[in-house]
Amino acid sequence: MSFSIGSTSAEWSQRSGLSTWFENETSSTNAIAKEKPLSETPTIELYITEHQTAGRGRGDHQWNESEDFGGALLSSWVFPRASAPSPILSPLIGLAMMRAFYQTWPFLDWNLKAPNDLYLGDKKVAGLLIENIENKNYHRFIVGFGFNVFTQPPLETATHLAHQLHKHNEKLAVTLPEWTQALDRMLLELTLVASRSDSMLSPTDQASLLWALNRHPLLPEKYVSISEDGSLHTTSKTIHWSDL
Repeated sequence: MSFSIGSTSAEWSQRSGLSTWFENETSSTNAIAKEKPLSETPTIELYITEHQTAGRGRGDHQWNESEDFGGALLSSWVFPRASAPSPILSPLIGLAMMRAFYQTWPFLDWNLKAPNDLYLGDKKVAGLLIENIENKNYHRFIVGFGFNVFTQPPLETATHLAHQLHKHNEKLAVTLPEWTQALDRMLLELTLVASRSDSMLSPTDQASLLWALNRHPLLPEKYVSISEDGSLHTTSKTIHWSDL
């Protein structure tokens, strides 16, 4: 690793004016984020660590990570909202993350696996855990995001960004300026999504999600359309986003 992802990202967060929490090791950034009361002046918060001892995924799944410290972005992005987030935000968050990284490294094979796993080719590189906490008159929309940058968990189904860059071209590497650029784009994309109050997906949202999901090489059956409410349609069935 040429630099530590956790501490470098925390420094970027402070420079960007976000309310920043950073520890070298913690149980789960989402758990820490949920424990903190909302300030009287709500701001975007970012919780980052170098290593999690109890990282979580959707349901009762755990977020598996490498034993190496500083090789992955282990984070929770918190956005204050005056009302409960719309259900459509869940699929849009995964798309927002893919956009941010696609814009930074457009030559890599980024794709989504529903509901919110980010892949490079047929290997998982990142996962999301989205939660909402009501606090006084505000809601705290929490986006837990784990991204393998320099290291990956010991799983055949996983990969990390540095490996995929080197695989594409042996001269390529994750540089600090490019990582900072990716963080800038993540903040922009997430802020745009978190501010939305639409009750339905727009036609552009639907087309973008359809493109991102159908790029996934392990998809057993291509999606033919996506409804306004996020329902996924194949030629044989309809899958509601909330059931994934």
